[in-house]
Amino acid sequence: MSRSWRIEFDGALYHILSRGNEQQKIFADDQDRNLFLELIGEMSARFDIIESPEYLLRLSCYIHRNPLRAKMVKRLADYRWSSYRVYAYGKKQPDWLKTDLIFSFFDGDHEKQILGYRKKVQFYSHEEKELWEDFRHGFFSEPLNL
Repeated sequence: MSRSWRIEFDGALYHILSRGNEQQKIFADDQDRNLFLELIGEMSARFDIIESPEYLLRLSCYIHRNPLRAKMVKRLADYRWSSYRVYAYGKKQPDWLKTDLIFSFFDGDHEKQILGYRKKVQFYSHEEKELWEDFRHGFFSEPLNL
């Protein structure tokens, strides 16, 4: 079965992922993973990626919880190949990762924003089913519930 059409337009938000057929591994080692992250950084600079605030916070929570859903880790902070530790614990971020928009949803200084994001992701498991239906049908009808 072929992949559905990719809709492209100025200002669109794209979720970058890589997955092997039948859940096969696509990276041989950490060197491969780091190369992939470098390529994402180059593409981000080359295409001037723009984020959309309408559902970005919920999307970020959904994406960061993927390793839990896949039973790859028991704690999100244990998954090294995600930006979750940057957002939820203030770890060093790569130059290409833009966190300002996500943190702008939370009041206070940077430490309070980090804590707010971590709590949002933890609470997010209650909202997940609703958002998955929206993704499946390509429809977003409601604003963010912060």
